[in-house]
Parts: sequence; C-alpha cells; structure tokens
Amino acid sequence: MGWKICGRRLARQARICACPKNIARRGAHIITVAMKITAAIKNAIFASAAALTFLCGCADFPQPGPAPEGAPESVLADAPRGAAESGGLKYFPYGADCARYGGGFPNLPSGAPDFEVELPRPKNPATVFAADFGFDEANDDCAAAINRALAHCRKTGASKLALAPGTYRCFGSRGIEVDGFEDFEIDGRGATLVFRRPSDLSLLPQHAVVEDAANFMVKNCLRVRISGLKIDWDWETDPLGAFVRITDKKPAEGGKPPYFDVEFIGYEKYPLYGRPMPVQVMMPVSDTLDGFCEGAAFWFGPSEGHFGAKSEWLSPNRARIYHSTKAEGVPVSDAYDGKFTERAGAYNHRAAKVGGMYRLMHYYYGKNAFNLDSNAHLSLEDIDVYSCRGMAVHIAGSQKYWKLENFNVVPPKGGARRPCTSTADVIHSADSLGYCKIINCAFSMNQDDIINLHDRMTFAEKVSDRVLRISNKRGNRYFGAEAGDVLELFYGDCSPAGYSARVSEVRGEILELDSPLPEQKGAGFWVSKSSAATGNILVRGCAFENFYGRAIFQGKNVTVENCRFANGPSIPLKFQLAYTVDKWAEGGGCSNAVVRGCVFENCNGKSDKTLGWVAEIFSGATVDPESGFKAPARCASGDILVEKNRFKNLRGLAWLANVGENLVFRDNEIEISSDSAESYAACVFVGDVKGARIVNNTVTARFPAECGVLASAKAEDVVAAGNVLRAAGAKDSGASVRR
Repeated sequence: MGWKICGRRLARQARICACPKNIARRGAHIITVAMKITAAIKNAIFASAAALTFLCGCADFPQPGPAPEGAPESVLADAPRGAAESGGLKYFPYGADCARYGGGFPNLPSGAPDFEVELPRPKNPATVFAADFGFDEANDDCAAAINRALAHCRKTGASKLALAPGTYRCFGSRGIEVDGFEDFEIDGRGATLVFRRPSDLSLLPQHAVVEDAANFMVKNCLRVRISGLKIDWDWETDPLGAFVRITDKKPAEGGKPPYFDVEFIGYEKYPLYGRPMPVQVMMPVSDTLDGFCEGAAFWFGPSEGHFGAKSEWLSPNRARIYHSTKAEGVPVSDAYDGKFTERAGAYNHRAAKVGGMYRLMHYYYGKNAFNLDSNAHLSLEDIDVYSCRGMAVHIAGSQKYWKLENFNVVPPKGGARRPCTSTADVIHSADSLGYCKIINCAFSMNQDDIINLHDRMTFAEKVSDRVLRISNKRGNRYFGAEAGDVLELFYGDCSPAGYSARVSEVRGEILELDSPLPEQKGAGFWVSKSSAATGNILVRGCAFENFYGRAIFQGKNVTVENCRFANGPSIPLKFQLAYTVDKWAEGGGCSNAVVRGCVFENCNGKSDKTLGWVAEIFSGATVDPESGFKAPARCASGDILVEKNRFKNLRGLAWLANVGENLVFRDNEIEISSDSAESYAACVFVGDVKGARIVNNTVTARFPAECGVLASAKAEDVVAAGNVLRAAGAKDSGASVRR
C-alpha cells in the first residue's frame, strides 16, 4: 500500500499502524529506537577512538562525530530498491543533543572568482534615434526600422541607439541584428517590442532551430550594453499556448483513436479557431493558474514547425485532441513517432484528468528572444521578457564576460493570466568561454530549464589508429568539430583518458586526428573540445518562482548565492556531468561550486526523481549503460559547498551526491511540513564519494521524524556531526526530538 512510517504525518498514523504490511515495520522501528539509546552511549565512547577512519581519516579533525548505524527501515521505506536492499548503507542520525562540530574543512570550495564585465567606452558621443528610420507604433515591421538605424550607427560611428516609449510591432521575417559593434549601447527607453514571426517549417532537429533567427541576434561585439526594453509576443493573433480544462475523454473503440476534449479558459473564441492548431505539450497546472501541480504531462514533439498531435475544432473555444495520433495534412516530424504508439495512447488516456486544468502549448523551440554569439563584455540590463517563442537567452561560440542584470522573464502584470513566458529554456548555453553574471533576475512560468549552462560534447568510437567516428545521432552538426580543434577524450564512466589531439581533417562524422588514439574501453569515447569553457558563473539575488525545469551547471567555478527557488515541479538545482550515447551530450561536469544563503521552498512538487531519489540538490554524474559502463567515476564531480541555506517544506533529500570528492553541507536549516514528503525527507545521501562533511545543520519538523546522513559502502572519509532534529515550535535544544 506504500504507507510510510516516519515520513508521513500524524493524521495518517492510525491508518499506517492498522496496515498489516506495516506491523513488522512498526515493530522494527520500536526496536530501532531502543537500539539508538544504546548507540548513544557507544558514540560517547567511540567518538574519541582513533580507529574510526571511516569518519575521519585525518588528525586535522578532532571532532569526528558519532559512529554510523544501520539505516532504519522507516527511513528507507521510499528509498530506491537497490539502496534499501543493499544492506551496505551507513546511517548517521540527526540527534537532539549533538555538540556542534568544531573541526576543520580542508580546501573549502570558493566558487566563482571576482571578475568585471566592462561597460562601453564611447568614442563618439553621438546618439541615433530609431524614430528617424521608421520606428513607429503604426509600423508593422519595427525590427527592420531598428536594423536600418543600426546600419546608420555603424556608418557614422555613433555610440548609442535610442528607442522610445511605446508598443511596437515586429512582424517581419527577420529579427534585429547587432553584429560587430564595439563600445556601443542600445537604450530601449521603456519600449515594448511585440514579435510575431513565421515558423520555419523545414522540421530541423530540435537542437538546430535555436542557433539563429532570434528576435535579437547579438554577435561578435565588444563592450556592448542593451537596456530598457520589454519583449513580448503577439498573443492576439498567434498565441503561444493557452490554459485549458479537459472536459471529456474517450478510449479507442470501433477503430477510432482515443481522444480528450478541452475547453479554452478565458476565451469565447480562441484566436486559432478555424485554423490548424499545433499541439506540442500539455502540462497540468493548479486550479488558480499560477503554477504547476502533480499529474502527467503529455509530450508530442518540440521542434519548430512540428504540429504534434491531431486536433479538430468542436466550437470556437473547444477542441478535440487525438493524443495518440499525429496531426494530418500539416508538417510533422517522424522524430517523434514514439509519442504516438498504442502504448503511449493508453498511458495518455489513463493519465488525462477530466476536470483538470492544463497548459496547452503550441510551440516549444523556435525564435529565441536573444541569441548571444561570440561577444565579449556584453551587458543586458533592465529588460523584461514577457514572452517569447523558444528560449529567452541562447549562448554559443566564444561568448565570454557577459552579464544579465535585472533581466526578468515573467508574465506581464495585469490583464488575462498567461500560460507561459519562454516556451523553452530561460537561459541555455551550448558553448562559451564562460565568465557570466546573472544578477537580481526573476524567472517564472517558463517551459524548460530556468538555467542550463554547458558545452556541447559528443560520443564517438575508434575506427583506426588516428580516426574517430561520431556515433551520437546528432552528429557533427551538433558537436561542431573543425580542422584545427583540439579534442579531449573521456571514457564512458566520465574518467579522463589522458589524451588530447588536434583534428587534422573532418569528413562528415569522421574525425581524423594528428596523434594515435588510446585503447578504447566500452562502446567508445566521450569527446569534448578543449576550447569549451562554460565556467566562472555567478548567480546572485535571483527569484525563481512558479518555474519549470531546473538550474543546471556543468562547468567549473560556480556560485549560486542569495537566490530563491519556489514552487517548482522538479528538482531545482543540479551540478552534473550527463550524456547519452545516441542523443544529447552536454557538459563536462561541475566542480568548485558554492550554494550559499538561498531559500528553497515548495520545490520538486511532482516528486521528480534523480537516480531513484527525490532531492532538492544533485551533484555528481550519470552515465549511459550503452557506453559499456554502469556507474560514473568518482572524479567526475567534486569540490561542492552548500551552506547557510533554508529548505522549506522539503519533500526528499536535501542533497544527493552520487559521486564526488570534497563535499561540504553545513549550517543549513531544513523544515519538513508536507504530508507528501518521502520517508527519507531531510536526509543527505552520499554515494561513491571521498571527503564529505555534513555538519551543524538543523532540521525542524512538526511531527516526530527520523532523518540523518546516508552513506553508501563505497563512501570514504565521511563526517556527520552537530546535526540537530527539533520539533516545530521548539525554542531551545531541550525541545529537540529524535524518534
């Protein structure tokens, strides 16, 4: 029946105890409590014993903390089966009377270094006014007017282009192109640019459509500042999506496919009525339409121009969606045929909730708001992106030293409530040279990751002594190797092969190198370009509320400081190395990262699992078994510090670290109040790690709870000490609880 012993609340305790399957668990728990009284006495004796090398293998740590115990069944009730059944987990329970840890910390991670993003140094004080080139509220193609004004700035050497307050339509096929400017500024002066641009119907792979044709294409610039703008989309003619309610559903019968009917909320006549309607994604949302909720989402393919699931109009504000049938008579990509199988249709039919509210999206990838390519010292400040088709910001090339400050991707205030802002990621880096600041920004109601900063990699197999063949399906079009590039190789477990070589020739998916390759292990090598360097990242003072997706960092030297993550449906923060053999391959792992002074509140609302665990923060690596390896190497991650954060209404692990070295989790405050929390809520799990310090954290719960640090049998040099468990409302340590 899946009832939890200690992770559930008092209101459910009677039902839990009455469940026959849990009588044994309850008895085992009582025994566990008794054993812990004895264990506390033992800990006082063992704490000074030099033989506890697992706890502290170094004389620099005079307070190693209590000895580990066997993990209680009550904590592991919801743990991944492998972890619960392994029998090798070590458990360090949080206690009521723990002395504060006073030992040292070797090599504390420092995070992002201090660096400056330089502002323009104008050589010519002249200002050009876009209004002189057709920038007018009566013009349907104000992007073209801005491009004419930019051309004049280039010709005359002016240092500033000024727009004007007002709302301006940008309905042409081209976006705004800022190319090759130096010491230049675009001052929006509060202008709102409303875009509507035609879709590319060539059905390019989803990774290819994000590379050009953005609303703002900024490239090859030095010391440029863009500020004072508002970016929006034409919802009146071409809405990006809508809130809908499922009013009915029917299974497949009589040779007819299954379907569900939807009603468009807030419309008497939907703008797309009578026209073919793309149906790419449907996602459950709260009845108040201001965030996401539990329930299944329906994915029908995100590429630009792809119409997804078949639909037909029933009335001006009602439509029927055949969720297991591809759209007919319009462009559809065969890349998503797996979304329209009989099995997928059966799942969609079961999961669809009649009466439930959903966000129906017509678009996913497409014309991004800003593409930033190979700029240095670029600042985007005081900009609101109310909505855009695609990503709000896409980074590529040799981009370095760039800043987003008071750059907000949020719905506009007032008017009808909108279902989304960016229809894909808010910020996405596919290659860069790093040095990025994201300061005092707010992101909300997006449709993919809030932040995903990585470099493109690929997977390749050895063909001969000096030849690799890219086996990843995205191919070299995605990876972008060219003659002269220096490549570095890693094995499938993410460990370095100790090899680098220069590309001498590229022939399709064949890469010829200038030195002999090492022996291949498994199915091939994970390959990166040595020029890839998306690191040195500072995220400070940002608010991520009612957001979708995660903040993912896959580079060196990262600080996330004084930020708020609230009301997200999945794990909010990842420091990782991850790839697949046949699809995406992103990032080279994260190291020297600091998370400090942040608030995590009501996150992971859909209990999204990482490696089988519900967690708030993940650090480590994942591997694709098709590579020939089952587990990542310990060296794939490391040097992570998580300190002085507050976790409110935590549902699962505070931190999941499956591999890594030098990990510190200290001085954090954790509150558990959700009825849907996992049995291991507030715990920290460390897997194949070396050198972990989980110390001086406080857990507050409104119910008696069991929690602590879980360490795998592979973990070495783990110290868990000074961690306190208290009852809600406790004013001093005397009110602490430990069940």
